[in-house]
Amino acid sequence: MSALTLLATFEARPETREELARRLQEMVPLTRTEPGCLRYDLHVDCEDGNRFVFVETWADVAAWDAHMDTPHVQALVTDSTRLTITGIHLTKLRTL
Repeated sequence: MSALTLLATFEARPETREELARRLQEMVPLTRTEPGCLRYDLHVDCEDGNRFVFVETWADVAAWDAHMDTPHVQALVTDSTRLTITGIHLTKLRTL
């Protein structure tokens, strides 16, 4: 299997921006220690400070699936309706 790269985009509600930013920053050290995590970087859009993007690379789909089942991810997914405008948008990428 080949590595899986994803973009996970979050559009914060203005009133929950600070909480979402904190929660996303908390994800970084937790996730980087997970088996199969090759890259997990959090970015904020230079033109829209309410848009956050994770750039993630996983050794394979199984590692990403395991990540999605962790308590910290499940808690964020549950809270994403309250914290974001449109939920979490995932873009899966593959290397050409």
